[in-house]
Amino acid sequence: MKLNIKEVEDSLGIKIKRNFYSVGIDTAQVSGIVFLKSDDKEIRIDELVLNFKTANSKEIYTSMVKTFERIFEEGQVAVIEEVFVGFSRAGSVELAKYGSFAISACIRKGIPYETISAVSARSKFKIDTRSAGKGNTKVAVGNWIKQNLKLSYDDNNINDALILALLGIIEGQDFRSQ
Repeated sequence: MKLNIKEVEDSLGIKIKRNFYSVGIDTAQVSGIVFLKSDDKEIRIDELVLNFKTANSKEIYTSMVKTFERIFEEGQVAVIEEVFVGFSRAGSVELAKYGSFAISACIRKGIPYETISAVSARSKFKIDTRSAGKGNTKVAVGNWIKQNLKLSYDDNNINDALILALLGIIEGQDFRSQ
């Protein structure tokens, strides 16, 4: 799939880096990964949904580490979602491990990376996360993507990963929280 850079810039009021390669990673047991590669005129989009669900946590960890090592390439910048600290402390700790595996793969391969929370990433685009009703934040993100980029994905993990990857190809992007 491809997007016209000029149309994206006009729609979002941003400037896209030309000839740039960004990957957004929404880590969880079901992870969304989006690759954005720009040239002078277009942004090529490739996406993956990876399912790491198994009863054995060591199998999940091993699979994630090896997968992240394979998907990160020289010339990319990675934007990795920071863990959401919710009501389940154990769940938050587990999610933090997944993001750490992605960071570790970037460091070992010499890939520059940034981390940002989903809340901050969405706020960079002024996405109204309550527009789809309480508890439907991911639906609101999908609606924003459909409206502003004319894309539609069935998997919310892809939607979040696309927002992360998009941050990676914006000129002068500041990754600090709003």
